[in-house]
Amino acid sequence: NAIFASDGLFIPVPPHMIDFASTCRFLAMLADVLEVIGRQDQREKSLDFVRLFVSRFDPSDRNQGMIIKMLSQHFGEVLLPAGMVRTTMLDYAGAWIETLYEIADPPTRKTYKRARESMDELNSAMEQVIRTSWEPATTVAAA
Repeated sequence: NAIFASDGLFIPVPPHMIDFASTCRFLAMLADVLEVIGRQDQREKSLDFVRLFVSRFDPSDRNQGMIIKMLSQHFGEVLLPAGMVRTTMLDYAGAWIETLYEIADPPTRKTYKRARESMDELNSAMEQVIRTSWEPATTVAAA
């Protein structure tokens, strides 16, 4: 139901080999599910976009850097250029049941600033994908 109701998907991929393999398997399963939905519902279900993004990565970890490079080579433009950096600020926000943007008094400003910059960059990349997917509908509606 969630896939049928979706217009697009953003899929987080942690930069670990097991997650890389799991993502490949998930995408194959997604294609199968969309095909089954199409046969059962007599309407072809398509998504406006499917994008992956690297989640919870450590920019200083060389092994993760190699896996991110593999992800980029394998998925090309499907992989967003921005990712979600691993930071204690996300754990801190989660402990208070808040988002990163709701933290009123972060324990360390430097860590918070780095987390916000990373999250803002990722959110901006996601927003651009969404806005681009809306363009044809907006053009038709305006005509």
